[in-house]
This record gives sequence, C-alpha cells and structure tokens, in this order.
Amino acid sequence: MKRIYIYAAALLLTAASETKAFDFTVDGRHYTITSPTTVTLEQIEKVGTEVTVNATVEYERHQLTVTAIGGGLLYTDRSVVQRVTLPETIETIGNRVFLSCESLRQINLPNGLRVIRDEAFNSCPHLQIDIWPDSLQTIGEDAFAGCLALKDVD
Repeated sequence: MKRIYIYAAALLLTAASETKAFDFTVDGRHYTITSPTTVTLEQIEKVGTEVTVNATVEYERHQLTVTAIGGGLLYTDRSVVQRVTLPETIETIGNRVFLSCESLRQINLPNGLRVIRDEAFNSCPHLQIDIWPDSLQTIGEDAFAGCLALKDVD
C-alpha cells in the first residue's frame, strides 16, 4: 500500500513540473491527474452519436477513478453527439462541456454528481433530463440556457 502512495506522489510531482495540456492519453482520451487516485477526462479525440465515459482508466498499471469531465471534452464533432452516458463516479461536469451540442438529447446525471459548472449544457435545445440527482449542490451560471426541451430544473 505504501508503494502505491509513493508512486502516486511521484506521479503528481512529475505532472506538476511538466507544462503539457494533459497528463496522459489512453485510447484517444486525454486525462489530467487530480489526486493520487482520481483523474479528469479532459478531451475525447473522436466521438460518434453516443459517448460513454468510463468510471476508471488504467495508467502505468494503476486504476484511476474518473471523477470529473473537463470543458474541452468534445473538442471536435460536438454536433453529432446525441446521447451521453456518465458513470456514477462523476462528481463534476466542467464549464461549457456540452456547449452548443445541438443534437444532444439524452444524458444521465449520476447519483454522485455535485457540480454542474457554467454553461455546461448551454444551447442544447433538444436535451431532456429525466432524473436529477439529490447530490447536486451547484448549478453554474447559464448551465442550461437555451435548453428548450427541459421542462423543469429545480
């Protein structure tokens, strides 16, 4: 157990000293290390109509939990995304993650979700959310502006 913590501390120090945009990439998905055991999924290189975010990612023989998605997630092809599936590990949806995803119709908001940042779903006119998690504490400014298909957001 001690070896894992020493490795994680060294990994964080290495990541902090480098000035690259992402800490590592696996299968066209770019991640930033946020703690010794967690990461943020920052970007997916190529997406289709359905996007699934995994709960964990393996990096240098260690399983890291994906707890957030960053603002550049759908850097390309955002207009084709219709459905997004998030794991229960997601606690934060970053700024402008799904901004102007005009085809986005469905996303599940996981039970552990605490924060939806500014403009996260801005201009997603077809988006429908059936279940809102009780864990949700913060909805950022204009997070759902232009989401015409939403019936209620409490």
